[in-house]
Parts: sequence; C-alpha cells; structure tokens
Amino acid sequence: MLDRASYEHESVLKEYKQAIQKYRQYYQHEEIQGATRNIVSQIPEEAFREAIANVLVHRVWSINSQIKISMYDDRIEVVSPGGLP
Repeated sequence: MLDRASYEHESVLKEYKQAIQKYRQYYQHEEIQGATRNIVSQIPEEAFREAIANVLVHRVWSINSQIKISMYDDRIEVVSPGGLP
C-alpha cells in the first residue's frame, strides 16, 4: 500500500476531493516533451473519479462501516459497505 489516510466526519464532497488529491499524488506525474509539460496518468483519472463517485453515492448508509480505497503500485481497490441489491 502506498499511503494511509483517514477522512472522517467531513462532507462527502470534501472526502471526494481528498481522494482525488491522493490519486494525483501517486498516479500522475509530469513529463516534459520539448517545450511542453504533459500530465501522464498511470491509471485514467476519469475511471478513478467515476469509481469514487459511485462508491460515495451508492453506499449503504445504514451500515456503520467505512468506504475503503486501497492504492497499490499497479492497481486501486475500492470497497463499499453493503452488497448488491
């Protein structure tokens, strides 16, 4: 695991933004090509954003448990309390 952080007792929007910041810290880097600087993503940011938005919106709020996002060198695992409907 790359890092450990806990976001509790905050708004869902703030937790979403903090997860995106962690993603950018570990899965994006800049490459210079000529006179331009490009951001390169190891895992597409759009896919990560969608996964986090889904886990926040569709979680079962009546279960007293937390969302878990595990970031590894080669993958990201997202676990949400509850099961399939």
